[in-house]
Amino acid sequence: MLTKQDLNAIGNLIELKFESKLEEKLESKLEEKLESKLELKLLPIRNDIKNLQKDVKKLRKDLTTTINFFDNNNLKLQNQIDQTRKHVGLEEVNFGYA
Repeated sequence: MLTKQDLNAIGNLIELKFESKLEEKLESKLEEKLESKLELKLLPIRNDIKNLQKDVKKLRKDLTTTINFFDNNNLKLQNQIDQTRKHVGLEEVNFGYA
């Protein structure tokens, strides 16, 4: 026959096991909920980052196009000036570009 102490010990063991299982389940549920909330909060930020990446890519392309345009125009102008100097008989002046 079980004594009161035996029953209390069994009750304590069951209670500890129950609390342990409950704690594990609560932690897992809490983690799932936090992950889903975090994902919801991060979604607009991720979309903003994608938009910014597209904008930066376009700006780089525009900047490259602009630099190439002015570089080509500068070279053409420099050649025209050199030809005009030679034609007129002036000395060549080096502005440090090339």
